Amino acid sequence: MAELRTLQSRIKTLNTRRVNILKGEQRRVSGSARVSLKRHIWL
Repeated sequence: MAELRTLQSRIKTLNTRRVNILKGEQRRVSGSARVSLKRHIWL
């Protein structure tokens, strides 16, 4: 039972890390898109 609990906690941490990475990528993409849009408007 203890092993199962540790495995579950590990999976949870991995999932949260994955979600955070995905969110960070999305933010980066949206930020770069906004910057490119601003550049186009200014040009």
